[in-house]
Amino acid sequence: MTRQEFLKLAEKYEKGTCSLQEKALFEDFCDQFKEDALKWDLKDDADKLTIKQNIYKQVENRIGQRRSYKVVYWKQPAFRVAAVLFLVVGMAFLFYNYLPNTNDQPISASQIITKETPYGVKTRIRLPDGTKVRLNAGSKLIFPSEFSKHSRQITLSGEAYFEVERDEQRPFVIKSGEIETTVLGTTFNIRAFENEDIYVTVATGKVRVSILDNRGTGKASEDLVSNQQAMFNRSSEHIRINETNPAQYLAWTQGTMIFDNVSLEKAARIIERWYGVEISFKTEAIKACRIKNEYTDETLVNVLEGLRHIFNLDYEITDDQKVILNGNGCNT
Repeated sequence: MTRQEFLKLAEKYEKGTCSLQEKALFEDFCDQFKEDALKWDLKDDADKLTIKQNIYKQVENRIGQRRSYKVVYWKQPAFRVAAVLFLVVGMAFLFYNYLPNTNDQPISASQIITKETPYGVKTRIRLPDGTKVRLNAGSKLIFPSEFSKHSRQITLSGEAYFEVERDEQRPFVIKSGEIETTVLGTTFNIRAFENEDIYVTVATGKVRVSILDNRGTGKASEDLVSNQQAMFNRSSEHIRINETNPAQYLAWTQGTMIFDNVSLEKAARIIERWYGVEISFKTEAIKACRIKNEYTDETLVNVLEGLRHIFNLDYEITDDQKVILNGNGCNT
């Protein structure tokens, strides 16, 4: 990353317009930069004091230019959060200004890696710390090639099962939409597909699930242990904790697709990701039909045949891998 690239990225981060990948890149770079700054070989204490005074002076000037609120307003929580955020970003700007001017030469930082699985494909990933990840179809995982010394942060969109390598000095943090999950070492599943509620299911160990505000700060959290599940409702923005059987939610890692009394419309979305097809309904009436069944290592045709017998519907598979479902209603 060059100097100018960093400045543009930091500005987008402050405005909240970063993509997930850009956000992960900025935060990881700043983590590494803070560690490297501690190793600066300054000549004497006078140098350190001068730099420190200059940094704070410029940060205060920037705050003064961009904020015209009266002092009493800074006592309000919202303004304190805004001030802290601006201070962090401002410090990143200013510290970076003290590095050699390398507009044309990239600054060393760990590489950001994106692993994405298309519909119909699942994959296994081993992270730099040894953590094992099973990434479901239609999902994306963003992580650095090297974790920082103080934390292990990744970003997930979609579904993944984690076997986290224990490291009490470096918490493992997964950001998935409006939810952040923090662990030390455990096994659990996160399902966080776009426009769907988010589920965190714990098989072993303990995790903490936090709701994030629009600045990425935790505003509420719940602790989960084995055989518990957190469901985050995206509409109400609330977390509900339930006792559950993790095996049902981890079955996909063993090639089993489970429909536990879900609508046919929701089942169709799962089938799309599982087999890499696009499903449409010729009649609206069958979307609300409920299905309770499971399929292990079955072909798409066998699954569709099962639906045909259950609901007395017809299906058509086109040459471009599209499936059309047609029926008169729920005949169960």
